[in-house]
Order: sequence, then C-alpha cells, then structure tokens
Amino acid sequence: MSENVRERRSVEEGQCEDLRTCDHDAITKDKQAYVDCKCEWGLFRDRNVTLRKPITMNHGIKDLGMKGWVRQYDGSTELGWWQKGSTCDKVGGQDGGTLSPGAKTDDKLEMFIDLMCRKLPLEFEKKVEHAGLESLRFIPPMNALGSHDDTDAKRRNEDNACYCMDKFDCYGSGLLNMAPCKVRSDLPDGAPIALSFPHFYQADEKYLNAVEGLNPEKEKHEFYVDIAPDFGFPLAIRPKFQLNIVINKDPDVPAMSNFADELILPFLWAQDGFSEPSEEMASAIKMGLEAPAKLSLLGGVGLMAVGGAMILAVLVWLLVTKRQGGGGLTFPISR
Repeated sequence: MSENVRERRSVEEGQCEDLRTCDHDAITKDKQAYVDCKCEWGLFRDRNVTLRKPITMNHGIKDLGMKGWVRQYDGSTELGWWQKGSTCDKVGGQDGGTLSPGAKTDDKLEMFIDLMCRKLPLEFEKKVEHAGLESLRFIPPMNALGSHDDTDAKRRNEDNACYCMDKFDCYGSGLLNMAPCKVRSDLPDGAPIALSFPHFYQADEKYLNAVEGLNPEKEKHEFYVDIAPDFGFPLAIRPKFQLNIVINKDPDVPAMSNFADELILPFLWAQDGFSEPSEEMASAIKMGLEAPAKLSLLGGVGLMAVGGAMILAVLVWLLVTKRQGGGGLTFPISR
C-alpha cells in the first residue's frame, strides 16, 4: 500500500488526530473527480482539510480592548492586494471568532474576512435577544461596499478608493473586483470574479436590473453579527456574500456578441456562521454573567459567618471569665 493511500485511509478512519501534522497534499481532493462512475464537482471540494493562510491576532492580555485584533496575515502587516501603503492594504480589523469585550452601541467595528479579501465596517443597528441573553447587532452600513465616486451620497464611500487598482476595472457601489487578490503565477490577471452581498443587496440598481430572478431582502441577505457586550462573544454571526463572474462582450463569439460590454453575472451566494448560540454556549455565558453577583453574595455571607463566629467566641470568653472571676472581669493594666 502506498504512503498516500495509507495516509488518506488513516484520516478517513479517524487515525489522524491532528490535521496540522497530516500530509495535506495526499488527502486534498481535486475540484472535480469521478466517484463511482459519476462526475463530482464542487467549488470548495478542493479546500476540504486544507490549511488557510495563518493569521496573527492580539490576545488582549495587555490591552483587553485589542483582543482579537488581526495584526498579521500570512506573516505580513500588508495584504499586498490593494494600493500600496493604503488603509485598504493594511492588515487590521477584528477576527470574527474572538471579539473584544465591552461592546457599546456607539462602537464602529471593522471585521477582517480573508474570503472577501478585505476588512468590512460594521455599525450598531439594534438589540437582539438570544436564549434569554441580550446582544448588540452590528451590520455593514449602506456604503460598506460603496464606490468612492457614487453620485448617491448615501452609498458613496471615499475610503474605498484604495480598492481600485491600475489595470483592473473598478466597479460601482455594492461590488468589489476580486481579481487583484486572485493573482497567481498561472493567473497573472487574476480571476474574473466580483464580490457583492447576496442578490446585489445594497448594490447599484444597474447590476440588479441587468439580470432576472433576483430579489434582495434585508432579512435574507444582510450580513450581521450579534455580540454579547459583556464578554464580546458572538451569539449569532452570519457572513453572507455572493460571487459573480465578470463576462465581457466578445463580437467574435456568436453566443457572446449580444452581451452588454460588461456583464456581472451571479453564480453563487453563500452564508457561514450560525443564527443561534448552542445551549452549552448560552449556559456558559449565563453562568459567567451571574458569577460576580453570586460570588459577592457568597463573600458577604462568608464574612457575616466569620463575624458571627468571632462575636460568639468573645461572648463565650466573657461568660467563662465572669464565672471564673466571681462575677467580676479583670483586664490587664499597663504600667
């Protein structure tokens, strides 16, 4: 039996306890393959059991407010995708799995999402309850993916100008050209993919009008995270995004000769995360929230018990001394 087959079987049989030490090249699947004489294809099939690029984040020991802040991506403080030296290319933002405690309604958050190749701003929307726990819901503002030159002031976001790169198209509000962050040796121009929220939610209407069958809805297509303010734990987090293929008109190809000069065609939208905390998670958070009050109560009861015991001891001592002294108390007098 070859080593590759042995390694693959060991993982499938649960013998590879630590995936970090496995031979990932041997167990990684191709994007497409024949299985039982049938063709299997999956967009993320080749990413199963693969390791993503490492992220270095702040642990918050010295400054609890910096807990979860991303400091390096793949060993660098710059992403290397966007305008050099700009805020767009600078590594930063919170990691979605470990946020800092003490969230407030007037906070302006930034979350780093490597699958989206960028940081995403978030602002408070409303309070939401999960399993009896109050949380603060943060959502992207309307101009989170807004173009820097949008004529609509509500959608315009001048901070996004540094996501526009030379030799790459810069799209209107609601879309991000992901080609710069998909450049590889075999793809010098990157992949013709644009990122948006599902169904072009919060995007320029021209993209929605160019295709049929889309119906953007806030409840279904909005990105959100519900944070337990005391600890910073996400009680619910739903990253949602849509991948769109960029198709350019080609008069030499009959099927594409009648296309618009540039068509942004959705082909996948996905959501990650969870919409409710597990029972174990909710119970642990409730216990943590109730612990200070319980400890204070127990501490008070303990001090009262100690004080009562001391008073009782003094009374007993006085009673014994009085009986031994014939009805009088004698105290030592300093000379």
